[in-house]
Amino acid sequence: MKKRKLTLAKGISIAVLILIVGAFAFNGWALSQQDGKDGVLVTVNDVNITRGEVDKRIEVMLGPQAETLPPEKLTEIRHQLNQKALDSMIAEILLTEAVKKQNVVVKNEEIDQALTQLKESLPPEVKLEEYLKSIGLTEKDLRESVGKNLRIKKLIEQQVADIAVPSDKEIAAFYADNAEKFQVPESVKVRHILIAVKPEDDEAAKARKREKVEKIREQLVEKKGENFEAIAAEVSDCPSKSKGGMLGVFGRGQTVPAFEEAAFSQKVGEIGPVVETSFGYHVIEVLDRKEAREAPLSEMSERISNYLVAQKKDTAVKEYIESLKAGATIVFNNEKSGDTGPA
Repeated sequence: MKKRKLTLAKGISIAVLILIVGAFAFNGWALSQQDGKDGVLVTVNDVNITRGEVDKRIEVMLGPQAETLPPEKLTEIRHQLNQKALDSMIAEILLTEAVKKQNVVVKNEEIDQALTQLKESLPPEVKLEEYLKSIGLTEKDLRESVGKNLRIKKLIEQQVADIAVPSDKEIAAFYADNAEKFQVPESVKVRHILIAVKPEDDEAAKARKREKVEKIREQLVEKKGENFEAIAAEVSDCPSKSKGGMLGVFGRGQTVPAFEEAAFSQKVGEIGPVVETSFGYHVIEVLDRKEAREAPLSEMSERISNYLVAQKKDTAVKEYIESLKAGATIVFNNEKSGDTGPA
């Protein structure tokens, strides 16, 4: 079941920071592994960026998902990432030089903490050691890269440290100018019990399951839903059974039509009739319903403030990087760089 989306995201991260530091903190390793046989695309203050390094950066940006993409789609995405990869590497060279000039340091404890967070953030099916091996990295490379990126992160934080929190007037003006961002659609909070129907089930099997779910509904109606969680945990075929059948809050268009119709038509607290969908048979209870509304300024003020601060930080970081570029010598080898151009 999909979660309801708000037009204005709760947390807006610094786009440039993501580009440079990266969620997995892998960026930066390639600059120490230059291959003289690769064609040089760009030279930044006497540091070369080769075609092979850019390709490797793209591999890192793609991550494990590259193995799941069809070849033609993968080629298209690689092409799209080419300039972004090159831009990030140019910025990284300049920021690394700035870090050295300003003697920005990080402690081993900070690196250890970042590595722990990184490992915890990976999907369960992704093993860090295996992934590193697949992209030609060692744990030592990763540690060096994380340390480097933490120093860059500290440098960037220094550049945005003086960004002021927006005033109440600024927040109110943004709210007034972006009313469409604060429209909250109708939503319901629902829990359910599913008795799944399999493709191989014949009519007799379906009838038995239908009878089973009707009896479950009768038990729930008799107890007015008091034993819903326990019954869901015992008999439901939906993963939500681990949460007592709770699906949470969702809006229209986020589930199959028959389920949606039932969820938005039932009364709050009512155990509705059995609903049949492509998944099987459902017993649904609506726990809460919210009508479509405009979120008030009081509710959105903190979120708007965070968004405006993030915008200001984005701008400050971009301007800082541009100032580093202005003071650097950047030479593009257009003949060999393909689609890449001046950053």
